[in-house]
Amino acid sequence: VVKHADTREAFIILEKPDDHIRLTIRDGGKGFDTKEINAQSLRLGGLLNIRHRLNLMGCSLQIESQPGDGTQVIIDIFPKRAKP
Repeated sequence: VVKHADTREAFIILEKPDDHIRLTIRDGGKGFDTKEINAQSLRLGGLLNIRHRLNLMGCSLQIESQPGDGTQVIIDIFPKRAKP
């Protein structure tokens, strides 16, 4: 957060809605244009790499950000159900 968002403060929320776990990380930093994620995959490769790895584990990653308005990252974790 300090390096990329140019802020020293972030909020982390861990919840358990329904049958999964949700991790939300929010900051009030400089933010960025989320449309650039696909257009500038080399610069933002870290975010794309994290999304890919989470998808491989059955999780999802949602990024909400606007320049000057901070960033919110939501990770939904769906635990594998035990086999009978």
